[in-house]
Amino acid sequence: MTLQKFSRINLCRLLAICTVGIASCTLPSCETHGALTKYATREAWQAAVGIYSTETFESYAGGPAIPETGGTFFAGPFHIVVDANHGRIGPAGPGFFGFDTPGLTGTFFVGDVHSPESTHPHFNTIRFAIPVWAFAVNFAALDDGGIDDVRVAGESFVISPFGSLGLRSNFFGVVSTTPFSEVDIRNANGKLERFGMDDMSFKVIPEPATGLLLFTGMMGLLRLARLRR
Repeated sequence: MTLQKFSRINLCRLLAICTVGIASCTLPSCETHGALTKYATREAWQAAVGIYSTETFESYAGGPAIPETGGTFFAGPFHIVVDANHGRIGPAGPGFFGFDTPGLTGTFFVGDVHSPESTHPHFNTIRFAIPVWAFAVNFAALDDGGIDDVRVAGESFVISPFGSLGLRSNFFGVVSTTPFSEVDIRNANGKLERFGMDDMSFKVIPEPATGLLLFTGMMGLLRLARLRR
């Protein structure tokens, strides 16, 4: 296959992927924020993304707790940094880290971001080993009155879970036209907030995009070499 044909094929694939989210936002179940499209339901997000990966946390049942001094939870393609606060993998059920919530079943990640940004901004940060262009997760509020602030690719989204304490849940899903490698979760209103997070779905930068980037860089080097002759 010639480089020209390779470039054309991969460029078409990349453009098709990027336009999926934009085209899907004609639906009432989504809204646009800069480079991001936010989806109100997992079904709408799945329709926009296509094939993706999901971490259910089930294989980490009874996993180690992260102490109040902070730490990092590793889960293959990503890790979660907990800044000077609580965090662990916990089962649904009774107990300090156990809660029965709709949308969060079995085992899920429990984080704590109770301090407001004006004092000591506790946060949980999800960092991907390979940049992604789509992210989704099921949230649950495990404390009364807390509201989460989810930051992705320069945009801030306030998550106000609905329902009564212990039953509050909400879906959060975005698709971006530019790749990102971090999702930052902070406190939005300064009240005690412990949250649950389950069924974390994401889609890494597709291989065609990687090939296009390599091709573009190679062509740039060839052009530079010609100029130096």
